[in-house]
Amino acid sequence: MTSDNQFNVSRRKVLAGLGTIGIASAGAGLGTTAFFSDEESVAASLEAGRLDLKLDYRATYNTWLPQAETEAIVNGNVLPDPDQEFNYLVGQAPDIRAADGSAVTGNEWAQFTRASDACDVVDENSLAAEIDRVGEFIGRDYDYRVDGDDDYLGPEGQIYIDGEPGLKFDLNDVKPKDEGEATISIHTCGNPAFLWLRSNLDENAENDLVEPEDSAGDTTTDVGELADYIYARLWDDVNCNNRPDGGAADIAVVFDKSCSMTWLNPFAGCNDGENTEVPGKLDSAKFGAQDLYDVLLAEATDSQIALISYNSDADLDYDLAPVTSGNENAYDTAVDDISNSGSTAIADGINAAKNVLLGDNAESTVNGIDGTGNSARADAEKVMIVLSDGFPNDPNVAGDNNIDGAEAAIDAAQRARDAGITMYTITYQVDGFPIPELIDLMGTGFDSPTGPFGFDTPDGEGLASTDSTALVATVDQSALGTPSSTEIVDAFTDIAVSIAGGDTFLYQGSLAGLLELAENGIPLSTASVDSDDDSMACFPPGVYCYAFDWYFVCEPEDFDLPSDVEGAETLADELAAKNLPLDVNVAQTDSIEFGFDFAAIQCRHNMENANPFGEEEVQTPA
Repeated sequence: MTSDNQFNVSRRKVLAGLGTIGIASAGAGLGTTAFFSDEESVAASLEAGRLDLKLDYRATYNTWLPQAETEAIVNGNVLPDPDQEFNYLVGQAPDIRAADGSAVTGNEWAQFTRASDACDVVDENSLAAEIDRVGEFIGRDYDYRVDGDDDYLGPEGQIYIDGEPGLKFDLNDVKPKDEGEATISIHTCGNPAFLWLRSNLDENAENDLVEPEDSAGDTTTDVGELADYIYARLWDDVNCNNRPDGGAADIAVVFDKSCSMTWLNPFAGCNDGENTEVPGKLDSAKFGAQDLYDVLLAEATDSQIALISYNSDADLDYDLAPVTSGNENAYDTAVDDISNSGSTAIADGINAAKNVLLGDNAESTVNGIDGTGNSARADAEKVMIVLSDGFPNDPNVAGDNNIDGAEAAIDAAQRARDAGITMYTITYQVDGFPIPELIDLMGTGFDSPTGPFGFDTPDGEGLASTDSTALVATVDQSALGTPSSTEIVDAFTDIAVSIAGGDTFLYQGSLAGLLELAENGIPLSTASVDSDDDSMACFPPGVYCYAFDWYFVCEPEDFDLPSDVEGAETLADELAAKNLPLDVNVAQTDSIEFGFDFAAIQCRHNMENANPFGEEEVQTPA
């Protein structure tokens, strides 16, 4: 069965984003009950498998008004969003908070939802334990609220959305230029599953036909037009950060040039008597850093890049500059000029790169590197790629021991994430295992890497399929071959593809168009909501985020926003096809009530991916 949670979007009452979401829970009619799986032993036994679906979400509403005035038009609690002025958190599940009870940032929420295990949370006690576990792992103190607390923002009687209707967000007196957003984390538990989404339109009311509507050209009295003037987007929010990524990016490559970058064991000495030389180890990393530039250039990204190398200290080898064919030779030369020696002061490398990315907003100077006057852009996504092969033995840290160096590096990485920087970590394996302290730099929890290059990814296809707040790749250095063909080059390439690709918009256009498109159910993938057979995705157990935002159009240029509705290129084209004017007054007093259902179908024994919502059409995965 599915559980429906309703949106109310109207001149008087509007849902903030996609905050109330229903999910599919156990029920054979929807294929959400797993077939048997077996555990074999000498005695032999069979144990039932599991397929469960849980949702969490974070929904915001931007009124362009102070909090007191916003509270007057929201039938429920609100919290100021630390990411944006006049933006308010109006609902989330679970209702996690900063230690002082305030709202967490979008990046902090993303870190929590990707690192947490919703499948194990069944009550307040298990929620508290999971919050403690995640908080300890990523070095952050969280608080939380549950149903019954005065300022609770979550679903009634629930922690995650799990088979029952969630909380309604009632917002009255919505005006043109108001906007909202919600990111929904879909947690699949137990078995790989296909995911589906269906829209439900329960009411599309004209209500009273007032004089401004009549003057604007509204002659209908039976059906409202509000959904036609709400611009909506649905996207695959791969890093769960509540915003679409893939625009301008400022990138810092943080490159290890310690002595061990030409030796097998970073814990041993850098000489023949104590270690084994690894031909191509340093050169392959250089090839990877240069290949990163090549891919960014080929993809015509709006990117800038800097190169910071570190051993006992950090050096700015190539200051932040646009990725262009004219600049490529200077960047390649800076990479080629790197030579290895000394210790592994990872913290210095990260702190210096943070200064470069923040530019004039940098907090301090690291070895003369402060970012002042460089070309860092305030509106660009900030990305740091940290490469290292060794334990952070840092001579600049009190005590001069590896433990202090590791703690300093992890602290530096946390401060970088707090500054809104997306971090990628590439580390070499030692004897087949990644170095734990370097894994900790990524700030998201997993026990062992799973992708072909050690990337921890939902679908096992490598980093290009996901973009966490911090990700890791591990490369087995004992298997390194020729410099141009090693895994380290592929790791850099996948990172470049991830940066260049960003999030994928599955739909852009009027809310009316989205509701019509999804009314019979659409399969979710990372391609589009109208995806063909080749784009079907069987999702392994894990966390997958989709985001929805809406905007009540107002300005003349808003009608030029792009549309994916068949036969239309812009919102204006959609309205023209319905003989509607470019005047939002047509929507005064109108209201719309709609909902979304999510369903999960096990992949095993069901590879045709039949529509769980009753349509005859099937979607066959590649």
